[in-house]
Amino acid sequence: MKVILTNNISNLGRINAVIAVKDGYARNYLLPRGLAMPYSSSLAAKIEKLNSERQKLREEIISNASHYADQVSKIGLVFVEKASAKGVLYGSVTADMIAQKLIDEHKIHLEAGDIKIDGGHLKNVGEHIVKVKLGGLEASLRVGIKAE
Repeated sequence: MKVILTNNISNLGRINAVIAVKDGYARNYLLPRGLAMPYSSSLAAKIEKLNSERQKLREEIISNASHYADQVSKIGLVFVEKASAKGVLYGSVTADMIAQKLIDEHKIHLEAGDIKIDGGHLKNVGEHIVKVKLGGLEASLRVGIKAE
């Protein structure tokens, strides 16, 4: 029996894949659990159309991400924080603070989870390079920290 998978199933296939399975496996396991739908040519055409739309959207996201990656790599953020005489901050600069400063100063909206800081936060005065994930691409963001 031919079915179209509605979920990714290990050792069987990925979502929207058309596969042939034994009738009993389809009737007793896949179809009742909503893991697959019976194959029909009209349903296959709809899925093909959805896949092409998703591909276009994916390409658009990647092109936007490359645009943002270029913008982010040109930006340098500066934080002024209280620090000891040795240059160690009393607090720290976090991904949330960086994301908020990007919004406030450059109108670039990023989630804090997209900003990767080695060690989780910045604790020293100086210039740091932070990795930013943008739709599958990665950009480097310069973050400077000055003592108050």
